[in-house]
Amino acid sequence: MRAYKKMTLIVVIAVVALLATTAAIQARAMITGFSGTEACIPKSPGEWTFPDGNIHIRGMVLECIEDTTEPRMQGPNTVILNANWHADPEAMMGGTGPMWGAWQMENWAGTWEGSMMADGGVYHAQGKGTGIYTLLKVWLDSDHGVITGRMLDPQGGE
Repeated sequence: MRAYKKMTLIVVIAVVALLATTAAIQARAMITGFSGTEACIPKSPGEWTFPDGNIHIRGMVLECIEDTTEPRMQGPNTVILNANWHADPEAMMGGTGPMWGAWQMENWAGTWEGSMMADGGVYHAQGKGTGIYTLLKVWLDSDHGVITGRMLDPQGGE
């Protein structure tokens, strides 16, 4: 009976130590909020087709400049845009509807999806760090070029 109590005590101590270590590791993760703006210019039109009077875009390349409060999310951003828009001659880009694609900055890569409205675009993007930011993840929303986002650093900046 005494050996059983000893073994039980050892197991309880091991479980408590494991839980304390896990909590300490999780406590290091840090989420940083940020905001900013972006401005984009077309670099390549991609392929445009006009089925049934609508607009389909595949592979348009935009060069965007990200200016944010988060230094790790500043600078040039190459964006690939695909879209299926309803033609609207009064709309900013000539159409409205869904759009999606991929993006890449130095040390970042991700995807995005959103909508073009008559007065501009809104989208949600997500990405993962590469190179020196390998473990980081980012999520952001853009509303007519105004960005709000958050970045997850699972190591808390260490």
